[in-house]
Amino acid sequence: MAVARLLHSGCGALRQPSQFRLWGERRWLGDRWFEPERLRLRPRFPLGCWDGNDAPPRSSRANAISGDGTAIVGWSDRTTGFRQGAQWVDGAWRWLSSDYGPVGEALGVNASGSMIVGYNCGPLGQWAWSWTAENGVQCINGPVPEPYQTYMSAVSDDGSVIGGAVRPEFGPATEAVLWLYFEPVDLQQYLLANGVSEVQSWTLSWVSAVSADGSVVAGTGIGPDLRIHGFVVYLPLDSLHELQQAARSTRPN
Repeated sequence: MAVARLLHSGCGALRQPSQFRLWGERRWLGDRWFEPERLRLRPRFPLGCWDGNDAPPRSSRANAISGDGTAIVGWSDRTTGFRQGAQWVDGAWRWLSSDYGPVGEALGVNASGSMIVGYNCGPLGQWAWSWTAENGVQCINGPVPEPYQTYMSAVSDDGSVIGGAVRPEFGPATEAVLWLYFEPVDLQQYLLANGVSEVQSWTLSWVSAVSADGSVVAGTGIGPDLRIHGFVVYLPLDSLHELQQAARSTRPN
């Protein structure tokens, strides 16, 4: 029997069914209907929260999960409809906030679950944010001094390489960003400065994935044909080590 862990928001009494069923999609295969096997699931955690009246439970979504599956991050609705960053660790739920108040949804988490990243932090929600147990939620800006919004969406195991994007002004256009030991760089400008001339005719829009050791990042951009394409960038490890040493030498004692 499959077991489902259902994530909930924390408000009021909990509404929890004893069991329920899920059916897969019924599909036409050309000569017959495919009827998927029915799955009977027994939830280990509540479906949602209930305030005692007929209002529906608040919504939530999981965006990322740690390597061992114990830490899940995403968002949970406030009563205002704001999607606040949320964390579920071994089934225990909590919202995430900074000194400025509630932050937006969590987009990524590292393998151990010790670092979470997301967006919508600061007085205008213009910065990205990272969370650790030691420092809590910290607002972090990107390469644009006064952006409309900044996003952190993926992080390496040790937190040294973080990928995301910046939206310089209101509108759909974004620019891919890397934080190398928390120093932000425009990915396209970084690659051009390091001799990768092939990206000259591209618009790199977002870094959505970072490998465990931080040496490979991937994302989306607009190619020379003006279509959206994925991209992969291999960062030299020796350069990352040099950046690490430089970052360590400038840290206050």
